Amino acid sequence: MATQTTVDWLYEHLFLRLTHEQQKQFEGLFHQAKDTEREHIIQAANLPIEQRQVRAEFKNIGEQYYSDTYTLNSRETIDALDSSPNP
Repeated sequence: MATQTTVDWLYEHLFLRLTHEQQKQFEGLFHQAKDTEREHIIQAANLPIEQRQVRAEFKNIGEQYYSDTYTLNSRETIDALDSSPNP
């Protein structure tokens, strides 16, 4: 199982307490927050690489780190919430 991001945790705990209408409104904000968080994580993982000369195959290590660590959990969270009954 992948590591849960802060945004995933908030989504998971807040989503179940919202009405269906609120869930629809919140969905777009969640995706914006996920995109921002993803970029921050990738930038943080790439920072040491950008500060020195390295071989080209290591340039995307931040993207790979995010994908390996967080992507599976995000998909599991969304799938689980999609299949849960709405209040």
